[in-house]
Amino acid sequence: MKRKLLVSAFICLVSQLSTTVCAQTFTSSNLPIVVINTYGQSISAYQKYYVGMGIIDNGPGVRNNMTDPFNGYNGEVELDLHGQSTLYLPKQSYGITPVDGAHQSMNVPIMGLPAGKDWVFKGLYQDKTFLRDELGFMIHNRMGHYSSRTRFFELVVDGDYRGVYQIEEKVKRDNDRVNISKLKYTDTTGDELTGGYIIRLDKFFGPTPGWYSFFNSNITHDSANYFMYHYPKPDSMPQVQKDYIANYFHTFENVLASPTFNDPVNGYRKYIDVPSFIDNFILNEFSKNTDGYRSSTYFYKDRDSKGGKLVSGPMWDFNIAFDNCNFNGGDNPAGWQYQVFATENFVPFWWWQFMSDDSFKDELKCRYQYLRTNVLSATALYQHVDSMAAYLDESQIRNFAKWPILGQYVAPQPSPIPPDYAAEIGRLKYFIQQRLDWMDANMPGLCQVGIHENDLADNMLNVYPNPFSNNMTVSYYLPEGGKLKIELLNLVGDKIQLITEGEKTYGEYENVISTDMLASGIYLVKMTFNDHVAYRKVVKM
Repeated sequence: MKRKLLVSAFICLVSQLSTTVCAQTFTSSNLPIVVINTYGQSISAYQKYYVGMGIIDNGPGVRNNMTDPFNGYNGEVELDLHGQSTLYLPKQSYGITPVDGAHQSMNVPIMGLPAGKDWVFKGLYQDKTFLRDELGFMIHNRMGHYSSRTRFFELVVDGDYRGVYQIEEKVKRDNDRVNISKLKYTDTTGDELTGGYIIRLDKFFGPTPGWYSFFNSNITHDSANYFMYHYPKPDSMPQVQKDYIANYFHTFENVLASPTFNDPVNGYRKYIDVPSFIDNFILNEFSKNTDGYRSSTYFYKDRDSKGGKLVSGPMWDFNIAFDNCNFNGGDNPAGWQYQVFATENFVPFWWWQFMSDDSFKDELKCRYQYLRTNVLSATALYQHVDSMAAYLDESQIRNFAKWPILGQYVAPQPSPIPPDYAAEIGRLKYFIQQRLDWMDANMPGLCQVGIHENDLADNMLNVYPNPFSNNMTVSYYLPEGGKLKIELLNLVGDKIQLITEGEKTYGEYENVISTDMLASGIYLVKMTFNDHVAYRKVVKM
């Protein structure tokens, strides 16, 4: 690919105030620069094209010039238009797959991100701060989960400056992203059949293979959710794999809809990783995500031997969150977003069930209070937003010269429309504080960890079956990270067995203990977590 086919050092920008004028010359950036040559092809939706791409990325703190060599990538890629409702925006987004000389996909590291072959170049047209996706992903990552890593860059296509873009990792199974077991076509029995899977729930499913839920999507509508196979690709799955994961969802939903849905042993907790669903709830609600719960929503399940429960995530798509949507309550810092969707399709009934379970709400309260001391601290969030806005301050000027939409309505932005970039950032920060204030005052549940020792056992520690015979299971929930020790004692306090000890992160855990050699009688399970102690009395038959 010859460089002269890709680069034009003089870029004329379009002004909507008068006729086309040469607004400025794009010569360099503090961001990486991506240059695409379509070879004269007209790029249309729902088609793929082979195009040339070069990346100038001299590293953090080093300026990138249009005259610099392509040092971040120099070759061909497969390109298509990306998006659903955003597909026909003036500033288009792209799906990108690096390819070799035979047009076979390649795993390539781009802009410091781990090697991959599926990327999104997001145009960020509706989000005039450029920060909402990055902010949502950052929060989810700092909660302890994987979500797409991102980098900002400036894009030139066929010599035309296109503005500020963001590269995002697509939701993929690999060791650096959704790190679950690789499922082969021949994995049709035993533990191998049980994972890993990635499933997507979305408003738009078209011809994508999947299955319908047996239940209405919410409390007022008679439509059912449609779940889609995301990994493996449906044409790479034998029917037994498709049936397995669909039946797993059906079983979970049947249990969740039953009168005993909140049974701590055989209820919905048996099938899902509750902490991941709690964090999903907190982030969707904090961001007032109008696509939350129902669109671009992912779940994954690893093999039973590796935990095997359904996990909520990765989180995806915050472009019309954080006070950037004028419908479905998106611009109101008050109210619960999942309740707004009571009159909308596509939201699973799950969330109403979860929020009718006192134990779920108590865990939710503890987790939220913990996050407010760090990840969801208003001070920490303000610092992050200000830092990223400063990083983009130079490039945003060029972007809005190309796309003069500051102070103009871009659907579905709420009114009043901020007049400039600084005001857009100010609006985002104001919403963050207003939303946190409302959630602080209205988060349901009781969090009594650290108040009374017995509450620690009531809220966090469970032992079953009790009485037990050959083995017992010790399950426990930690609302935050800390130092944990669980021991089996006799009634005079002597240690019989150390069950587990060490630093633990937030989440749910369980240990299965063999008790074949234990004499019949009464014992104590002692749990020490940070500075708190709890006991459970157990009986060996």
